[in-house]
Amino acid sequence: MRCKKCIVFILVCLISIIYNYKINKIVTADTENDIGIKHKVVEKPKEISKEEKELNYWSEVTGEEVSKVTEIECKLSFYTSLASENAGYENLTASGSALYPGVIANNMYPFDTDIYIEGFGVCQVKDRGGKGLSTYNNFDVYIPRNYGESDLDYYNRVNDMGIKTVKGYILEFN
Repeated sequence: MRCKKCIVFILVCLISIIYNYKINKIVTADTENDIGIKHKVVEKPKEISKEEKELNYWSEVTGEEVSKVTEIECKLSFYTSLASENAGYENLTASGSALYPGVIANNMYPFDTDIYIEGFGVCQVKDRGGKGLSTYNNFDVYIPRNYGESDLDYYNRVNDMGIKTVKGYILEFN
């Protein structure tokens, strides 16, 4: 009976060592002290801060190294490429580029500001808009036209999207 208890104890110790090795990623190294006796040194990996974890997450999401993230609440409205909704310029932004999926309008942020908007991914401020976009939280999201869609159907579809409030993250890259 005593032998079985010893075996169980040894197995539990081994499992614990293996578990700690995998979970904590313990690193061991053979070193020699001042008088020449070899022994094992156990080093735990450096703890990663919550901020570093968040930056690593956003770097993985975007594929670029993110240096700063600021969470904001975004109030979204939607617009089309029609000249009647775009200051008379069909399919053109205030920054001079063509409209494309991922373009947003806001009067406060500089052009090319990257903002991750839940449900839309990484978007860029490339356009300006009316007085309602003169806050740091209101954005007009460009919605592309479906192939063969009439102007009226396009206008109605986009304007029927209403106004949505979602989380957003202002991303700054290295």
